[in-house]
Amino acid sequence: MKINLIDILWLSLKLILGALIIFLFGKNLSSNQKLIYFVVVFIGVHVVFFIIGWLGRKYDKTHPLFPECENGKEIIKYLRSVESGQIFICECRDEYFFERPHSFKARRILKVDNNGSLTPYLIRHPFRKWEKDTSE
Repeated sequence: MKINLIDILWLSLKLILGALIIFLFGKNLSSNQKLIYFVVVFIGVHVVFFIIGWLGRKYDKTHPLFPECENGKEIIKYLRSVESGQIFICECRDEYFFERPHSFKARRILKVDNNGSLTPYLIRHPFRKWEKDTSE
């Protein structure tokens, strides 16, 4: 197992957080109580970080950033940027236009046809899954 700088920084952050909580809330505790309190806080911080990470991974699996194309392949490669969004290409060489969302509005994907016109494909509202876009 390799330990990198990020691992050291996370451990330092957790230690500092535990020490800060003891400093703020443990002024009337004896040294043994402070040690126990520190261990409990240190383990609690790990549990909280684990739960947040687990929920984030679960959300990412059920709400992918890039959906599949019409043929069921992945939309994989950034092609170019245009005024109001970006164009990506899938494995089957179809192009898709991703509109730039404005704050918490829905994100739309439009399929770029061979003649350059845009056809509504999918839409994703904040904190929801991709749905078929029925707008014209």
